[in-house]
Amino acid sequence: MMKYVLVTGGHGYIGRNIRDYLRREHIIDSLSVDKKRNTYTEDITDGYTFDGIVHLSAISGIPQCEENKEQAYIDNIAATLTIMRTAHEYKIPLVFASSQAAKHPNNSFYAFSKWIGEQEAFRLNRKGANIRVLRFSNVYGGMGWEEKTNVVAKFRQAMEADEPIIVNGEGLQKRDFIHVHDLCKAITLALTYGTSLTNPKLMYPIDIGTGNMVSIIDVAKMFTDHHIEYDKESEWIGVMENVADTTQAKELLGFESSIDISSESIYL
Repeated sequence: MMKYVLVTGGHGYIGRNIRDYLRREHIIDSLSVDKKRNTYTEDITDGYTFDGIVHLSAISGIPQCEENKEQAYIDNIAATLTIMRTAHEYKIPLVFASSQAAKHPNNSFYAFSKWIGEQEAFRLNRKGANIRVLRFSNVYGGMGWEEKTNVVAKFRQAMEADEPIIVNGEGLQKRDFIHVHDLCKAITLALTYGTSLTNPKLMYPIDIGTGNMVSIIDVAKMFTDHHIEYDKESEWIGVMENVADTTQAKELLGFESSIDISSESIYL
Protein backbone atom coordinates (compact mmCIF):
# COMPACT_ATOMS: atom_id res chain seq x y z
CA MET A 1 0.00 0.00 0.00
CA MET A 2 1.22 3.48 -0.85
CA LYS A 3 2.12 5.68 2.09
CA TYR A 4 3.49 8.92 0.66
CA VAL A 5 2.43 10.54 -2.59
CA LEU A 6 3.53 13.85 -4.08
CA VAL A 7 0.60 15.79 -5.57
CA THR A 8 1.77 18.62 -7.80
CA GLY A 9 -0.82 21.35 -8.07
CA GLY A 10 -2.14 20.08 -4.76
CA HIS A 11 -3.58 23.49 -3.85
CA GLY A 12 -5.64 23.62 -7.04
CA TYR A 13 -9.18 22.42 -7.61
CA ILE A 14 -8.55 18.77 -8.47
CA GLY A 15 -5.47 18.66 -6.23
CA ARG A 16 -7.42 19.60 -3.12
CA ASN A 17 -10.07 17.02 -3.89
CA ILE A 18 -7.62 14.18 -4.57
CA ARG A 19 -5.70 14.88 -1.36
CA ASP A 20 -8.93 14.81 0.62
CA TYR A 21 -10.11 11.65 -1.15
CA LEU A 22 -6.88 9.76 -0.51
CA ARG A 23 -6.91 10.63 3.16
CA ARG A 24 -10.57 9.71 3.60
CA GLU A 25 -9.90 6.37 1.97
CA HIS A 26 -6.95 5.85 4.36
CA ILE A 27 -4.71 5.13 1.40
CA ILE A 28 -1.86 7.59 1.84
CA ASP A 29 -0.48 10.71 3.38
CA SER A 30 0.15 13.24 0.62
CA LEU A 31 2.47 16.19 0.23
CA SER A 32 1.32 18.88 -2.17
CA VAL A 33 3.59 21.21 -4.08
CA ASP A 34 2.62 24.65 -5.32
CA LYS A 35 3.71 24.97 -8.95
CA LYS A 36 4.87 28.55 -8.36
CA ARG A 37 7.68 27.28 -6.15
CA ASN A 38 9.05 25.32 -9.10
CA THR A 39 10.59 22.76 -6.76
CA TYR A 40 9.35 19.48 -8.19
CA THR A 41 12.78 17.95 -8.68
CA GLU A 42 14.14 19.25 -5.39
CA ASP A 43 11.18 17.85 -3.45
CA ILE A 44 11.57 14.46 -5.08
CA THR A 45 15.32 14.23 -4.55
CA ASP A 46 15.97 16.21 -1.36
CA GLY A 47 15.04 14.11 1.64
CA TYR A 48 11.61 12.85 0.55
CA THR A 49 10.79 9.28 -0.41
CA PHE A 50 7.59 8.91 -2.40
CA ASP A 51 5.65 5.83 -3.39
CA GLY A 52 3.91 7.71 -6.19
CA ILE A 53 3.29 11.08 -7.87
CA VAL A 54 0.08 12.64 -9.15
CA HIS A 55 1.06 15.40 -11.58
CA LEU A 56 -1.84 17.85 -11.85
CA SER A 57 -0.06 21.18 -11.96
CA ALA A 58 -0.76 23.12 -15.15
CA ILE A 59 -2.43 26.17 -16.58
CA SER A 60 -5.85 24.72 -17.27
CA GLY A 61 -8.20 25.73 -20.05
CA ILE A 62 -7.89 26.89 -23.64
CA PRO A 63 -8.37 30.65 -23.09
CA GLN A 64 -5.94 30.76 -20.16
CA CYS A 65 -3.19 29.07 -22.18
CA GLU A 66 -3.79 31.18 -25.27
CA GLU A 67 -3.59 34.38 -23.23
CA ASN A 68 -0.27 33.43 -21.62
CA LYS A 69 1.55 30.98 -23.86
CA GLU A 70 4.96 31.64 -22.31
CA GLN A 71 3.80 30.66 -18.83
CA ALA A 72 1.77 27.78 -20.27
CA TYR A 73 4.94 26.48 -21.91
CA ILE A 74 6.77 26.61 -18.57
CA ASP A 75 3.98 25.04 -16.52
CA ASN A 76 2.41 22.61 -18.98
CA ILE A 77 5.42 21.46 -20.97
CA ALA A 78 8.79 22.22 -19.35
CA ALA A 79 7.72 21.32 -15.81
CA THR A 80 5.92 18.19 -17.00
CA LEU A 81 8.95 16.92 -18.91
CA THR A 82 11.17 17.58 -15.88
CA ILE A 83 9.00 15.74 -13.38
CA MET A 84 8.40 12.81 -15.73
CA ARG A 85 12.11 12.35 -16.32
CA THR A 86 12.85 12.64 -12.61
CA ALA A 87 10.16 10.11 -11.75
CA HIS A 88 11.67 7.74 -14.32
CA GLU A 89 15.16 8.25 -12.91
CA TYR A 90 14.03 7.47 -9.35
CA LYS A 91 11.63 4.71 -10.44
CA ILE A 92 8.52 6.37 -8.97
CA PRO A 93 5.07 5.58 -10.45
CA LEU A 94 3.43 8.73 -11.81
CA VAL A 95 -0.11 9.58 -12.88
CA PHE A 96 -0.21 12.39 -15.46
CA ALA A 97 -3.33 14.52 -15.79
CA SER A 98 -3.93 14.89 -19.51
CA SER A 99 -7.14 15.96 -21.20
CA GLN A 100 -9.66 14.89 -23.81
CA ALA A 101 -8.41 17.98 -25.65
CA ALA A 102 -5.14 16.15 -26.38
CA LYS A 103 -7.00 14.10 -29.00
CA HIS A 104 -6.96 17.25 -31.15
CA PRO A 105 -3.49 18.77 -30.49
CA ASN A 106 -3.74 21.26 -33.35
CA ASN A 107 -6.87 22.89 -31.96
CA SER A 108 -5.22 24.92 -29.20
CA PHE A 109 -1.98 25.44 -27.30
CA TYR A 110 -3.59 23.81 -24.25
CA ALA A 111 -4.36 20.67 -26.26
CA PHE A 112 -0.87 20.68 -27.74
CA SER A 113 0.79 21.01 -24.33
CA LYS A 114 -1.10 17.99 -23.00
CA TRP A 115 -0.28 16.01 -26.15
CA ILE A 116 3.42 16.75 -25.64
CA GLY A 117 3.19 15.34 -22.11
CA GLU A 118 1.55 12.20 -23.48
CA GLN A 119 4.31 11.73 -26.06
CA GLU A 120 7.02 12.07 -23.43
CA ALA A 121 5.24 9.60 -21.15
CA PHE A 122 5.08 7.06 -23.98
CA ARG A 123 8.77 7.60 -24.80
CA LEU A 124 9.82 7.10 -21.17
CA ASN A 125 7.50 4.13 -20.67
CA ARG A 126 9.27 2.33 -23.49
CA LYS A 127 12.46 2.86 -21.48
CA GLY A 128 10.95 1.36 -18.35
CA ALA A 129 9.18 4.31 -16.72
CA ASN A 130 5.87 3.78 -14.92
CA ILE A 131 3.68 6.66 -16.09
CA ARG A 132 -0.10 6.35 -16.32
CA VAL A 133 -1.66 8.95 -18.62
CA LEU A 134 -5.28 9.78 -17.86
CA ARG A 135 -7.28 11.94 -20.23
CA PHE A 136 -9.73 13.81 -18.03
CA SER A 137 -13.15 14.79 -19.29
CA ASN A 138 -14.80 18.04 -18.11
CA VAL A 139 -14.67 18.03 -14.30
CA TYR A 140 -17.23 19.55 -11.93
CA GLY A 141 -18.40 19.37 -8.32
CA GLY A 142 -16.59 18.84 -5.05
CA MET A 143 -14.45 21.27 -3.08
CA GLY A 144 -13.30 24.50 -4.68
CA TRP A 145 -15.66 24.42 -7.67
CA GLU A 146 -15.93 28.21 -7.39
CA GLU A 147 -12.25 28.52 -8.35
CA LYS A 148 -12.71 26.64 -11.61
CA THR A 149 -13.02 28.39 -14.94
CA ASN A 150 -14.79 25.61 -16.80
CA VAL A 151 -18.30 25.84 -18.16
CA VAL A 152 -20.14 24.25 -15.22
CA ALA A 153 -18.42 26.48 -12.69
CA LYS A 154 -19.13 29.59 -14.75
CA PHE A 155 -22.81 28.67 -15.10
CA ARG A 156 -23.12 28.08 -11.38
CA GLN A 157 -21.32 31.31 -10.55
CA ALA A 158 -23.68 33.25 -12.83
CA MET A 159 -26.74 31.61 -11.30
CA GLU A 160 -25.66 32.38 -7.73
CA ALA A 161 -24.86 35.99 -8.69
CA ASP A 162 -28.26 36.27 -10.41
CA GLU A 163 -26.53 37.10 -13.68
CA PRO A 164 -27.27 35.75 -17.16
CA ILE A 165 -25.59 32.49 -18.11
CA ILE A 166 -23.43 33.06 -21.19
CA VAL A 167 -23.35 30.17 -23.66
CA ASN A 168 -20.65 30.10 -26.35
CA GLY A 169 -22.12 29.65 -29.81
CA GLU A 170 -25.57 28.09 -29.82
CA GLY A 171 -24.65 25.63 -27.07
CA LEU A 172 -25.03 22.61 -29.35
CA GLN A 173 -21.48 21.40 -28.72
CA LYS A 174 -21.48 18.27 -26.57
CA ARG A 175 -19.11 17.26 -23.79
CA ASP A 176 -18.54 14.44 -21.32
CA PHE A 177 -18.82 15.70 -17.73
CA ILE A 178 -17.31 13.78 -14.81
CA HIS A 179 -17.78 14.56 -11.12
CA VAL A 180 -14.52 15.20 -9.29
CA HIS A 181 -15.29 12.41 -6.80
CA ASP A 182 -15.40 9.90 -9.65
CA LEU A 183 -12.24 11.40 -11.09
CA CYS A 184 -10.43 10.98 -7.76
CA LYS A 185 -11.45 7.33 -7.71
CA ALA A 186 -9.97 6.85 -11.19
CA ILE A 187 -6.72 8.61 -10.24
CA THR A 188 -6.38 6.39 -7.16
CA LEU A 189 -6.98 3.23 -9.18
CA ALA A 190 -4.33 4.29 -11.70
CA LEU A 191 -1.90 5.18 -8.93
CA THR A 192 -2.29 1.91 -7.06
CA TYR A 193 -2.76 -0.44 -10.02
CA GLY A 194 0.65 -2.04 -9.59
CA THR A 195 4.34 -1.36 -9.51
CA SER A 196 5.02 -1.88 -13.21
CA LEU A 197 3.39 -1.58 -16.60
CA THR A 198 2.60 -5.28 -16.83
CA ASN A 199 -0.12 -4.59 -19.37
CA PRO A 200 1.25 -2.87 -22.51
CA LYS A 201 -2.05 -0.99 -22.91
CA LEU A 202 -1.21 0.98 -19.75
CA MET A 203 1.52 2.73 -21.75
CA TYR A 204 -1.14 4.63 -23.68
CA PRO A 205 -3.60 7.36 -22.60
CA ILE A 206 -6.73 6.15 -20.80
CA ASP A 207 -9.94 8.17 -21.16
CA ILE A 208 -11.60 9.03 -17.85
CA GLY A 209 -15.22 10.07 -18.15
CA THR A 210 -18.77 8.79 -18.16
CA GLY A 211 -18.98 7.83 -21.82
CA ASN A 212 -22.04 10.05 -22.19
CA MET A 213 -22.34 13.45 -23.86
CA VAL A 214 -24.47 16.38 -22.76
CA SER A 215 -24.89 19.56 -24.80
CA ILE A 216 -23.73 22.84 -23.31
CA ILE A 217 -27.19 24.34 -23.65
CA ASP A 218 -28.69 21.41 -21.71
CA VAL A 219 -26.16 22.00 -18.93
CA ALA A 220 -27.11 25.68 -18.87
CA LYS A 221 -30.77 24.75 -18.55
CA MET A 222 -29.96 22.67 -15.47
CA PHE A 223 -29.32 26.00 -13.76
CA THR A 224 -31.94 28.19 -15.41
CA ASP A 225 -34.46 28.01 -18.23
CA HIS A 226 -34.84 31.70 -18.95
CA HIS A 227 -31.72 33.67 -17.99
CA ILE A 228 -29.48 32.48 -20.87
CA GLU A 229 -27.60 34.60 -23.40
CA TYR A 230 -25.69 33.37 -26.46
CA ASP A 231 -22.25 34.56 -27.55
CA LYS A 232 -22.46 33.42 -31.15
CA GLU A 233 -19.19 35.13 -32.06
CA SER A 234 -17.19 33.32 -29.39
CA GLU A 235 -13.88 31.80 -30.44
CA TRP A 236 -14.01 29.23 -27.60
CA ILE A 237 -16.62 26.84 -28.98
CA GLY A 238 -14.15 24.04 -29.70
CA VAL A 239 -15.02 20.71 -31.29
CA MET A 240 -18.71 19.88 -31.58
CA GLU A 241 -18.42 16.51 -29.81
CA ASN A 242 -15.92 15.17 -27.31
CA VAL A 243 -16.64 12.06 -25.26
CA ALA A 244 -14.54 9.58 -23.31
CA ASP A 245 -14.16 6.03 -24.55
CA THR A 246 -14.56 4.22 -21.23
CA THR A 247 -13.52 0.78 -22.51
CA GLN A 248 -9.92 0.85 -21.27
CA ALA A 249 -10.79 2.50 -17.96
CA LYS A 250 -13.13 -0.43 -17.23
CA GLU A 251 -10.81 -3.10 -18.62
CA LEU A 252 -7.50 -1.89 -17.19
CA LEU A 253 -8.44 0.00 -14.03
CA GLY A 254 -11.83 -1.40 -13.13
CA PHE A 255 -13.22 2.13 -13.17
CA GLU A 256 -16.77 3.17 -13.95
CA SER A 257 -18.35 6.52 -13.13
CA SER A 258 -21.19 6.49 -10.61
CA ILE A 259 -22.40 10.12 -10.67
CA ASP A 260 -24.44 11.65 -13.48
CA ILE A 261 -24.45 15.37 -14.17
CA SER A 262 -28.21 15.33 -14.77
CA SER A 263 -28.73 14.44 -11.12
CA GLU A 264 -28.48 16.86 -8.20
CA SER A 265 -24.72 16.24 -8.20
CA ILE A 266 -24.31 19.37 -10.30
CA TYR A 267 -24.89 21.40 -7.14
CA LEU A 268 -22.45 19.39 -4.97
